Amino acid sequence: PHPLHAAPAVRDLMPAWLAPLQEADLRLGGALTDTLRAYAAAKLDLLKAAARLDVHPDTVYARFERIKALSGLDPRTYRGLETLLLVADAARPAGATS
Repeated sequence: PHPLHAAPAVRDLMPAWLAPLQEADLRLGGALTDTLRAYAAAKLDLLKAAARLDVHPDTVYARFERIKALSGLDPRTYRGLETLLLVADAARPAGATS
């Protein structure tokens, strides 16, 4: 594995909400993490994130509500977004991109 990839011991430290969030994201073809990344890339501008994703802003709001329901974190806040992305990146399989 890549040296920056999370080792099994680190994976054991992942929050309990990670698995349900990953499952929901997988069912949606990665739309939840794509939305988080687009929001971060748009510097927390929801309208710009929606444009990047080519979806209606209400879709972004709905995805944020789903993420919050699963994780307890509000992705509209810097702290929530930072934590969600950090955990998502640490949990990503070795060699995965995006």
